[in-house]
Amino acid sequence: MAISLSIHKWSIPQLQSHIRNESKDTSKIIYTGHALTQMKKRHITSGMVIETLRNGKIHLRPEVDHGGDLKCRMEYLVTGINIKVVVALSDDNPNLVLITAI
Repeated sequence: MAISLSIHKWSIPQLQSHIRNESKDTSKIIYTGHALTQMKKRHITSGMVIETLRNGKIHLRPEVDHGGDLKCRMEYLVTGINIKVVVALSDDNPNLVLITAI
């Protein structure tokens, strides 16, 4: 996605499009230890996470964390379950860093 502005200035539709496009390459999805623990605890598979990233929507305003990354929560109904995943985005890192899954 060729947008020249800082990721922090993107609109919600631009962020959704970016996350959907980047998640097509699963090697760009980085799972934190916390995310993996929560996925196991909540019986959320990587397939459910990927489907949420590829088809979900941002319903809450993205937030900037203490490290300067933009945290976006994507939501999507997968097999009758409302899955929410939080990814961190950064101007310096092209990957989608999965923070947690709910």
